[in-house]
Amino acid sequence: MAEVKQHHSLLLRLGLSTDNHAMSRILTFCSLSKHGDINYAFKLFTTLPNPDTFLYNTLFKAFLLSQTTSRSLPLYSHMLEQSVTPNGFTFPSVIRACSLEEAKQLHAHVIKFGFGADTFALNNLIHAYFAFGSLDEARRVFCTMPDPNVVSWTSLISGYSRWGLVDEAFRVFELVPCRNSVSWNAMIACFVKSNRFREAFALFRRMTRVEKVELDRFVAATMLSACTGVGALEQGEWIHEYVERSGVNVYVFLRTKIVMLDRIRAPYFRSDQTSPKKGVKDVFKYVKRDVKNL
Repeated sequence: MAEVKQHHSLLLRLGLSTDNHAMSRILTFCSLSKHGDINYAFKLFTTLPNPDTFLYNTLFKAFLLSQTTSRSLPLYSHMLEQSVTPNGFTFPSVIRACSLEEAKQLHAHVIKFGFGADTFALNNLIHAYFAFGSLDEARRVFCTMPDPNVVSWTSLISGYSRWGLVDEAFRVFELVPCRNSVSWNAMIACFVKSNRFREAFALFRRMTRVEKVELDRFVAATMLSACTGVGALEQGEWIHEYVERSGVNVYVFLRTKIVMLDRIRAPYFRSDQTSPKKGVKDVFKYVKRDVKNL
């Protein structure tokens, strides 16, 4: 931050401290960098006589990332008071800061400012409505989308899953025109969360053997949860071996699932196999390493 403040001082001497373009790099660094200072960024913002949409959006995103979203709506109101027009990057961050009633008002603004067909903004509205339990509103937003993408479909699946509507989620899943690993994982996780492990295994087999979708670390973690839930050792070992063989990036949560599987598997090791205690110890070593690298 010391160098940033020196650069700001230079802009002051050059008479450029009120220039949006000149100040944008400093404000962006202070807002979004882990070495920045969001309060300093906001202080700089207030010195600008005519901040543009990009600078407002930068702060909206910063407030979201720093979990200080209570500052977003007052800033959005200020934006409108200054007759600065929102764009497609404005609404996603601001919507995440809303209560249900505020989300409905922003929904009206999305339409008013010409973003009623903007997939990015509408996906965030779907997420917000599901978060508040307004399932009908979320469904209505989805139905107004001229071209929903895989994120839109997955948001619908995850939303129904969140409220325990597993069959509705599966009906939506079957309608998805182009599934990726995220949508597969959302549906498998929905079954696992509801303790419908048989259906989770069936869908996983369909994914890997029929649809030939490549297993990623998130699906692997979800399926290991299912394996530990029902003690499906063979299936769990196959997933574990696949992860090691394919070079799937193993992160902390997935390693933890492998530890849990090892604990279940431990009594079944034969004498000629590696000691389960050693296997668990080795995995814990990697977990500790990964935590340090977070």
